[in-house]
Amino acid sequence: MLVAFQTRWVAAALAAFTAVAGYLYHFVPAQGMEGCAQMAEMNQFFKNVTIAGGFLMLTAFGPGNLSLDARGDRGSRVAA
Repeated sequence: MLVAFQTRWVAAALAAFTAVAGYLYHFVPAQGMEGCAQMAEMNQFFKNVTIAGGFLMLTAFGPGNLSLDARGDRGSRVAA
């Protein structure tokens, strides 16, 4: 992700991992809690949902023109 190589695949994998981790480690334990502890776990769960959404946006729109993925595509373009 840092060097923007195979960005869409890495972002999709990280989105899936973040969503599953948030569900297993924040949403499920929060169901057995009450009060402030439950609210704190749900905040952490929604943080993970937000991060997964950011990764999905990166999956949809790509890394941008300055990435290594874009450099690899430049040679295959035909000038008109």
